[in-house]
This record gives sequence, C-alpha cells and structure tokens, in this order.
Amino acid sequence: MLEILKAAYDRPQALTQNRHHNLINKGSIPKYIYDYYPVNQEYYHEFNPYFVHLIAKETLFPEFRVFTVRDGIYTFADFLLKYMKEIPKWKTTFLVPASYAPIIPPQLQDQFFSYAISQKKKPDIQKAKTVIVFALLCDQYLSSYEDVEKKLSAIRGLPEDVKIEVCVSLRKSPLLQDEKENLHFIHIPEMIRKAAGNREITWLRMRDLMDKTILKDAYLLDLIHDNTLTCDSFLHYLFLSKGGMVNALPATTGKKNLFEIDLSFHHVLEVNPLPPVAKNAFVDLLFFTKLNKGELWSHPKFHAEVQKHITTSGYHNS
Repeated sequence: MLEILKAAYDRPQALTQNRHHNLINKGSIPKYIYDYYPVNQEYYHEFNPYFVHLIAKETLFPEFRVFTVRDGIYTFADFLLKYMKEIPKWKTTFLVPASYAPIIPPQLQDQFFSYAISQKKKPDIQKAKTVIVFALLCDQYLSSYEDVEKKLSAIRGLPEDVKIEVCVSLRKSPLLQDEKENLHFIHIPEMIRKAAGNREITWLRMRDLMDKTILKDAYLLDLIHDNTLTCDSFLHYLFLSKGGMVNALPATTGKKNLFEIDLSFHHVLEVNPLPPVAKNAFVDLLFFTKLNKGELWSHPKFHAEVQKHITTSGYHNS
C-alpha cells in the first residue's frame, strides 16, 4: 500500500488542478455546501483533497489512485452507505481522519488510510500580534456556550498591544432538515466582548478576512467544535500556508509516519494506517438505512446514530 502512496505522490491527479477541475459539475452539488463558505473552498495537494459527497458521478473515482476525504462525519457516512459495493471496483485509496475508523466497512479497510494535519511549530497565542476570532454562527459549527467561553478565555490576559479581530457570519445549519431558531448572533459577539475586556475589537467582513495576504504573527482562534461539517477546513490551510497559527490543529510531534506531505512551509499532512477499533459500527448504520427513508445526510436520527460511533472531534481546539 505504501507503493500506492508513493506512486500517487510522484504522479498527482488532483481535482483542483486545471486539467481535472472540469470533472465536477458544480451546478449539481447539494445546496447545503453554500452555507459552508469559506471552510469548503478548494485547494491543491498531490492527494486530491475534496468532498466525496459532492461528486455526483461515481465513475470519477477510479481516475484517482489516492483521494483525501474532507467531508464531515454525516456526509462521509452517507457516502460509504451509498457506494460500499462500488468502492472495491474503483481501487481508490482513501485518506480519512483516524476518528472515522469505526464506520469503515471491515471488507474495505485495505482501501483506507488515516490522515492528520499538523503545524510544524506549536501554536502559541502569547506570541501573536493579532488574534482573529472566527465562527459560522450555526448549531453545527458551535458546541455549547460553555465550550465557546472556554476557547475565548485564551484572549484574556494578552498584552494590550495585541490586536483583536473578529469575523463571525450568521448561517443556517446546513445539514438539518428543519432549522431551529437560535440567538448566536446576540450571544457570541457579547461573549467575545466580555473576553476581550477593554480592548478595541475590529469586526471583519468575510471578504476582509479572505483578502488578507500576510498572516505572520496572526493567530486564528476558530470556534469550530468538531468535524460535523468538515474534517479539513480550507481556512486552516489558508492561515498556515500564509505563516499564521491555528488553535484547532496540533503541533507536529516528530514521530515517524507512514508517509508525509508538506502542504506548505508551515504544516504537514501525516498519513498512517487506520487505527484498530474495539467494535466496527458499519453494520449498525446499514441496519439504520433499512428502517428509515429519505436522505440520510439530513436526517437527525442518522446524525445521532453516527455520533454514537464517532465521538472524537478531529480538531485539537486548544
């Protein structure tokens, strides 16, 4: 299997390269993806980072030897259930977070590796000259308000010359059938003001954030809770490739990995075998499909079933 990784690295075929980008018909992708912006933006590396749930034609997958999955837990579980019989025919090797291992069908595990993204330097908010707080204001991006307050406590006690910038955007929860009313647009800004104390806060539009060109000495305090929406946020890639720091990803440990790719000068993709699991849960998910109708990715009971088996966040969130 290591030979497959080496061969794919030497001859990359990524969807985000111009010659393959036309394989995706963006007019047919589910509407929920528009509520992901900017965490769902495309970027390039040799192992094809993309959302498998957005690919309408399964005949595309055999074109790629290695495919890095960026999907969140529900859409990835839905993908497995739809294509469990076709995946062996594709002979594609998929990279997924280690936390996804419990739902990989046992008969397909030889086509899956685990991956993690880490920063080459330990993120230290005390060394930042600018701290940027980011969140999409929807239930599926945030956890409890207590969890948000814990994350925001990191900006208390910072030197007075540290700039505090905030970019929060009100969104609907993309993967829910029925939207529940919430007051995040009131509570989250107030919690940020409380944590910042007497410091001046600069409120950013999304365009202002995305147009930043130099992020050296900038620290992204992302309020993302887990990998419900994505296990690989483009925003993290953007910050790290421009020299910034991200709270939600760990520092590289220096341990020996099966395979590594430098995604930039500042962060790395680490590839390893899937970890062993005490109990494989794919049969439970398959049984769920026999008893329930409709789209699984937007089914609240399906969400609860997946959460029984994928309990780790996939994000560092220190």
